[in-house]
Amino acid sequence: RLEEAGERQHYVVEAWLDGRCAGRAHGWFERGAQFVLEKIEIDRAQRSKGHGSTMIGHLRAKAREEDCREL
Repeated sequence: RLEEAGERQHYVVEAWLDGRCAGRAHGWFERGAQFVLEKIEIDRAQRSKGHGSTMIGHLRAKAREEDCREL
């Protein structure tokens, strides 16, 4: 989900596994500038399984797509 607030785009990304939310990340970015990850949460039972790394990989791809110079 994305919401605009002036120049900033606020986002929430959820990771779903077997019909349940396994984690979420949120933050904001400014196109062509910076991409900020404020918080990432992974369900305790799903930790150390690579889900957080996968989410960060998707966020890096989004940052590149938005021409952000900094993550």
